[in-house]
Amino acid sequence: MVEINEYYSLGEEAAESGDSVDTTTAKKKSNNKGKRKNKRRFSEEQIQSLETMFESQTKLEPRQKLQLAVELGLQPRQVAIWFQNKRARWKSKQLEREYSILRAQYDALLANFESVNKEKQSLMKQLSKMVDLLERQDLISKDGFEGETKCVKDEAKSTASDQSGENSEWWEFWP
Repeated sequence: MVEINEYYSLGEEAAESGDSVDTTTAKKKSNNKGKRKNKRRFSEEQIQSLETMFESQTKLEPRQKLQLAVELGLQPRQVAIWFQNKRARWKSKQLEREYSILRAQYDALLANFESVNKEKQSLMKQLSKMVDLLERQDLISKDGFEGETKCVKDEAKSTASDQSGENSEWWEFWP
């Protein structure tokens, strides 16, 4: 609570300087000073005990919270707030770890994708060259070598039919 003397002294200073005084600001400033003085830090022993308990249980039942508070010489509300803050920090760190893992997996996948994409482009170029080469060969064979290709095709057919045994009699294969 703002002491009357503090409030009036702030008002007098403002009046002397010609400024107006915001009473809510004056109250907040004086309240913050009082809160800072009362703010307690936990001892190393208390923190160690709280950390140990947090490792076994991230959330305490009211009875456990009261028992721990009595053992450590703290208010049950302080224990509850410490656990709440610890859970929030733990969750944030967990999210950071998961994000790091996902980011690494994404980067690896992206690198793999880019590699496959480059390989695809290379294969597409090779395919295009091969198609062009085949088209040129087809043009050449249609222009002057048509007779030769027919002979080669007929010869390939006759060789295949000889190997299939269609022209042979069955007793020729009998031992």
